[in-house]
Amino acid sequence: MDKLRRQVLENKKKGEGVIIAAGMAEYNPENDNFVSDIFERADKEMYEDKEKLKALE
Repeated sequence: MDKLRRQVLENKKKGEGVIIAAGMAEYNPENDNFVSDIFERADKEMYEDKEKLKALE
């Protein structure tokens, strides 16, 4: 994920290439009752990443 993140930031600075926002989450058996709990955390992280990329404009 770090290598992908560096490439995205480099593309953003150059104004070329593919720009993607991504989010990841791991299963936590103590807190996750449904698969949707994991997806919600990953989705939240993706939107936070998207906002960070927009701030670079």
